[in-house]
Amino acid sequence: MRIWHMALCCLPLMLTGCISSNDKPAMPSGIAGSVVHLPDDESLAQALARFAQARLYEGEEGPASENALAAYQQALVADPLNHDLATRVAMLALRRGEPDIAVTALESSYRRDPRNYTCTVDLAAAYQAANRLDEAIAQYRKALTIDETPTAVYIALAGLLFRSDHDTAALDVVTEGYTKAEAPPLLSVYLYEQARRFIAHNVFDRAVLCFEQLRRSDKSQYPGVHLVLAELYRALDDQEKTISVLEEAMAHPEPTPEIFTAMALALYPAQPDQAVTVLEAAESRFATNPNVLFAVGTIHSEMERPADVVRLLETSRRLATEQAQTNAPPSFTEPFYVILAAAYEETDRRDDAEALLAECIEKMPESHRSLNFLAYLWAEGNRNLEQALAYSVRSLTHAPENAAYIDTLGWIYYRLGRYEEALAMINKAHELGEDDPEILLHLGDIHAALGNRDAAIAYWRQSVTLDPSPANRANRQLESH
Repeated sequence: MRIWHMALCCLPLMLTGCISSNDKPAMPSGIAGSVVHLPDDESLAQALARFAQARLYEGEEGPASENALAAYQQALVADPLNHDLATRVAMLALRRGEPDIAVTALESSYRRDPRNYTCTVDLAAAYQAANRLDEAIAQYRKALTIDETPTAVYIALAGLLFRSDHDTAALDVVTEGYTKAEAPPLLSVYLYEQARRFIAHNVFDRAVLCFEQLRRSDKSQYPGVHLVLAELYRALDDQEKTISVLEEAMAHPEPTPEIFTAMALALYPAQPDQAVTVLEAAESRFATNPNVLFAVGTIHSEMERPADVVRLLETSRRLATEQAQTNAPPSFTEPFYVILAAAYEETDRRDDAEALLAECIEKMPESHRSLNFLAYLWAEGNRNLEQALAYSVRSLTHAPENAAYIDTLGWIYYRLGRYEEALAMINKAHELGEDDPEILLHLGDIHAALGNRDAAIAYWRQSVTLDPSPANRANRQLESH
């Protein structure tokens, strides 16, 4: 007994494996099918011989063998009703980059039985592989009139419509698939991946369409879809849609902490009071969750509310310690240390900031942010300058073009009285960081130390222009001159 194997499931452009499958109604093949279609003995012998010869060629010359293709074509001539043979010809032709041969073979099969699902969908896949998109779209639609359940066909058809810039038609196909396909969750996976492709190419408006479809069709995607949609609408400067999506998410019976923080970020800085209200709601709802309190604290940091940052992150640390197992103390991240240290500094708790950064460096010796931060605090306090110099140099090995890190090193040189080295470093920081008021202030101080009074005053004035606050030390320097 002869058995022909379907080969078209390996077509290179199929999205989710084989489109046709063995449980679909198959066209009777000339040798393995109905007796009505059996060829005469001579044709049978010739087809078997050519098939065996083609297999040998594939084994000896590889899966793109020209001789194998010729042998399969000769076998198909001897047994023209055998769809499995047609798919063998099509697959090998596609591997060889000869799509017209593949299409011709499968068109012949399809014409003999246009209501056969397997013949219909295999021809659609061949059209797709041959980049004959309009014909592939039409053929996939015909396949769905024969059998409306194969999820892979909905995905292939939607993909071609997206590729042809027919987004509305593509989403209509997906919508239909959600109600008829055998595996609707795969449609959600497809939409998500299609949206990711759009995002990768900065086509945010088309990504929005995919995620809006997910939002409507698959409630299991909460809250991920809402969060991504909000970010996309923010990228598109659509504040109204951003807020609307997040409001819907907050109305969920169990809103997640990420929804609250996303809403606060969306409201700030245009509506700071409402942003604070959202953060307070999150803090109240998740009062014993250290990770949530940390997330809320980071938003307060963005809003420059250091006292709230200290309160929330200290509570977060206490809760994490209390909730940890005795033999597994909590492990805090570098951002936790740096954000809390910055809040300590801004609330005049410099000793606490330095102790926290030292702890971070002990636990994470390669934390270049902590190394630079602590080195700068010591330079500002004119203390531990040799250790500060070592830390600054270490931080620059991780980020050699970071203007703030270079400024720190220059400021340490200034404190050590190495003014020429300080000037070289901070000039470099100025070139990289452009007009930063802190860097300009330091340039003024260094020029003053070098006796360049006019240059010093010029840099201080630039610093005050950018930062006129009384806290800017450049104001005091100008007053003294």
